[in-house]
Amino acid sequence: MREVERIERILGLIKEIWMNNPDLRFTQLQDHLMHQYSASNEDCGKQYFYDKYETDKGIQFTKTLVGIDLFYVEDNSFERFLGDYLKGL
Repeated sequence: MREVERIERILGLIKEIWMNNPDLRFTQLQDHLMHQYSASNEDCGKQYFYDKYETDKGIQFTKTLVGIDLFYVEDNSFERFLGDYLKGL
């Protein structure tokens, strides 16, 4: 079983960060933190979509960022990130 106490620690960090940005909606905060985590961890979790289209030069592809999926990020890693992020505010 995972350490239950991590929940209060992580929620406390998120609360402190949010209190520094009270005009953000929760989902805006969540999205921002996910992008910041990804950027500070070698683009971890970034997912791309490729559009395919034909031109006079043949088949072309464009790469588009779809989103960030942090499903497999461990809580201790995200908790460290939140602590570092909070120190930088």
